[in-house]
Amino acid sequence: SGLGRVGAASPVGMPPTSGRMSTGAAIRVPAHKPAQEPTDVLACVGSQRNSSSASPPAEITLTPTPHGPVCRVRQLRVATQRHGNACGYHCVHNLSLLLRGCEGLEQDLVDEQLVWDSIVSSMTLLKSEAKRTGRWLSQRLEDATADEQHIRFLVNALPDLKGRVTVIPALHSSAGGSVAKAIQELHLRGRTGGVGGSAAGAFGQSGTLTHGFILGATQHWVAALLVRRVSGDFELLLCDSSNKPMSMSEAAFHSVSQQANCDGLGQAEGAGDGVQVPERFLEGADMMFTGPAAEIDRADLEQKAAMLDECDRARFIRRLRTQKQWEHRPHEHLEQAFDDGVREYWRGKLKNSMWWRFQPKSIRRDLLAAELYAVRTYTKAIVDLALEQ
Repeated sequence: SGLGRVGAASPVGMPPTSGRMSTGAAIRVPAHKPAQEPTDVLACVGSQRNSSSASPPAEITLTPTPHGPVCRVRQLRVATQRHGNACGYHCVHNLSLLLRGCEGLEQDLVDEQLVWDSIVSSMTLLKSEAKRTGRWLSQRLEDATADEQHIRFLVNALPDLKGRVTVIPALHSSAGGSVAKAIQELHLRGRTGGVGGSAAGAFGQSGTLTHGFILGATQHWVAALLVRRVSGDFELLLCDSSNKPMSMSEAAFHSVSQQANCDGLGQAEGAGDGVQVPERFLEGADMMFTGPAAEIDRADLEQKAAMLDECDRARFIRRLRTQKQWEHRPHEHLEQAFDDGVREYWRGKLKNSMWWRFQPKSIRRDLLAAELYAVRTYTKAIVDLALEQ
């Protein structure tokens, strides 16, 4: 995908980073407190859903805010991905919930049973299409991998998503144009009072406009929802099915690094004790932008990838211990496997370590750094273009 090449041409129409930047410069943004904080998009979900369907969209006048437009970036906590290949289905599910705006959204986003129901439903649609047209092989859907063609089909087939979601499979030369087109359409709906949440929106505020993104990040899919209000302010909500921090917020990574017991990033805070309810946003994953986002520091992302991987050590070892051949191995063998991975062979030949189920530490961290870079690049493009237009 070319994500690991330092100095490669900017995939979203922004200049590439030149040389190594300081860590602080990569994540600082101007301190700013708007005259009025953006409304919490989940606080009054679905309060006007019935009224929006009963009457035609009203014309909306978007007026500049006295303090200038603000874009807030936060990351929602969602149901944890339990199947290694199902991230694409999670994105479709999470955006369906957000764009539908039904009551109980906070609970639905972390409801794992609801996710599995959605995955089964989506796979049924894909299998029906395979049987009807032969566009893809039905048996290849059994491993729960959703490729670009599958995701595009689901976006067009599901009423909650059709015309309201942009799929960008990877960082490439047209990615910036796809983001710009989506934001232009969002602004156009605001000026014309068109369809797609422009009147009495699903987020409980008249005039809220929304547009979803499904973003390809190396071997992973991440969902994002851009919200624009009649005030002209924006909010970008990120959804990652592994619940690792994807925003530009340094505080989110600091929170992870300060955990007394890094017991796997996918587990929600308070999960397993039967009492606490997971927070709806990742701790510290909240940033406010009044201008262009800071340039991306690749060296800093490599450090963060190493930190996140180290925090996932306990979960890696637990997963490996569930394999029958590792069930009674000494603990030091599992620790060694965390560093070196578990070799796999095909027809007598050693497979490329990229495709091992338990990859070496160096491969895992390179992929994770590329994933963080991709999501930050998308985030920067969305924030910059939203505020610019």
